Amino acid sequence: MFKFEFQQVLDFRKNVEERRLIEHSDQQKEVKKERLALAQLRKKKTQLTAQFLRIQEEGMQASDAAHYVSYIQHVNEKERLQQEAVVKAEAVLEEKKAALLEAVKKRKAMERLREKRLAEHRSAQAAKERRNLDEFGIRSFQRKTGNEETDHSL
Repeated sequence: MFKFEFQQVLDFRKNVEERRLIEHSDQQKEVKKERLALAQLRKKKTQLTAQFLRIQEEGMQASDAAHYVSYIQHVNEKERLQQEAVVKAEAVLEEKKAALLEAVKKRKAMERLREKRLAEHRSAQAAKERRNLDEFGIRSFQRKTGNEETDHSL
């Protein structure tokens, strides 16, 4: 029966990889959320600008125009901050991706070692079985011939 001496290490690395995968997935969702918020702000800014231009053509008081401009500037600032949030979230996502790839690499290295050791074990078992069959064949031959000296000549 094959027993991999580093099975606990392999299991640990699998667990680390699973955690990194979950963290990466969660961060992907975070980036998506931040991008959606940015898109909504941009849409709002576009609508406000279009509305401001339409109302301006109809004629508006200077105080109303000042309020619109002030609000559009506020939305511009929120958009800038949201763009920074997107960039930060994407940077964290890249870090999570690198950590995930490193965890996959470590797990695969242990799995390759396990496969190598399993192949060595199977080869040793096959050699042992061949020796046993050879020994069985020699003993059968000796019994049939009644010649015990052939044991030493082979």
